[in-house]
Amino acid sequence: MPLGVSQDFDQTTNTTSSVKTFNAGITGGIGIKYDIGAGQIDLNIRGEYGFIPVETDNSNGSNNTGALYITIGYGFKI
Repeated sequence: MPLGVSQDFDQTTNTTSSVKTFNAGITGGIGIKYDIGAGQIDLNIRGEYGFIPVETDNSNGSNNTGALYITIGYGFKI
């Protein structure tokens, strides 16, 4: 698309009939804590993977759900 040409992103598409309503998968993760000063630092890594492809029709491909979470936090001791 050439520069300066606008694209309309205001359309609505109903895709509920093209995806499955149920999935099953696995979740796992690991975390560590360090005492620092008056509190603790938490570092967590977690992953999720769905075993069942989400599309009802494979004409648009076959994809599974999945996610990777990396979180860091600080907790105050009370």
